Amino acid sequence: MHHLTRDQIRMLVRIVIEDSGADLTRVRFNDAMLLLFESIPGFEQLPRRLSNQYLNSLWGIYQRNRKQRRRS
Repeated sequence: MHHLTRDQIRMLVRIVIEDSGADLTRVRFNDAMLLLFESIPGFEQLPRRLSNQYLNSLWGIYQRNRKQRRRS
């Protein structure tokens, strides 16, 4: 029920980068992601533990993308 594919995870990170930029603080990143979660069926009331797991994973991907964009 609360599952995202790798492609969906990468898409969420791309959306945040495109909409909010690649220099967000962790707090602002989490806020942006939580807003996106509300538009995903089943994720609008994601348990906190699972939400934190996703946010940690997504943050790591976001940071890697951010570093790659700076090199370009």
